[in-house]
Amino acid sequence: MNFNDSTYYMEHPFHDTPISMHPVEIRNNQCQKHAHSFYELSYVTSGQGTLSIDDSCIPITRGDLLFIPTDTRHVFQTTLNQSVTLMNCLVEKHILSGPQAIGDRMIYDDIDELTQPFRTLGNGFKVTENKKEFGKIMYSLHLELQCKESGYRYRLYLHLMDLLTRIRHAEPSDLQSAQGDLIDHIQLAVNYISSHYNESAILTRLCERFAISPRHFQRTFKQVTGLTLTQMIQNKRIQRSCELLSETDWSVQTIAREVGIQDMKYFYRIFKEKCGMTPKEFRQPQGS
Repeated sequence: MNFNDSTYYMEHPFHDTPISMHPVEIRNNQCQKHAHSFYELSYVTSGQGTLSIDDSCIPITRGDLLFIPTDTRHVFQTTLNQSVTLMNCLVEKHILSGPQAIGDRMIYDDIDELTQPFRTLGNGFKVTENKKEFGKIMYSLHLELQCKESGYRYRLYLHLMDLLTRIRHAEPSDLQSAQGDLIDHIQLAVNYISSHYNESAILTRLCERFAISPRHFQRTFKQVTGLTLTQMIQNKRIQRSCELLSETDWSVQTIAREVGIQDMKYFYRIFKEKCGMTPKEFRQPQGS
């Protein structure tokens, strides 16, 4: 897997089991953005921070469980002088494909149905803990790997399937995906444009507000709204121009500046494109 930025591709040596547990403390943004070929389930045991995953940002706090797919760029971050402690469960890719040999085909089918969404997921997500169930399972996984008593690999697998089952059964309000967050951001962006359409650098301000790259934001904006950001801003500006042409006796130049357009040639061009007539023709009473 190749990335065009400074993403570090992490390797992890799985020794005698395809499931590995690692307590991690992150302080002062010490981690580098990275990706890996295994799945990662991270349980927040203390502190708060953010998970930056691809071009989205998810706030995290104690009790949250994060699922990170394979080959997905991500990094956990904290604010200055703050820390967040994680219990990381690393799972080799093949483990979610079900046991290699199993006598009961119906059991295999159940496991395949349970794990299928996790295998095909394109975005990471967060689950808010309910009744401390996730924490108990994560600590059970950790304890099994510490003690390694007879049959521990089988119990590790059962604990993992239990965890995935509880994630699948989580209430919709408890699930927060990176993509879902971004769609919410788009709605907030549309509201922002309605109030700030006459300002400059709208894209820059929105990307700073939501901590997302301009390219990813514009692509998702088009997918969600059916319009480019520029088209929506233009529509709002021309809509307001029409209102001012009808309600005031302001000059066309004054109206153009009021809606945030300084270039009069540009204003006349997009007004004609949107309305099919010039501002002067629009202002003339019908039949005159």
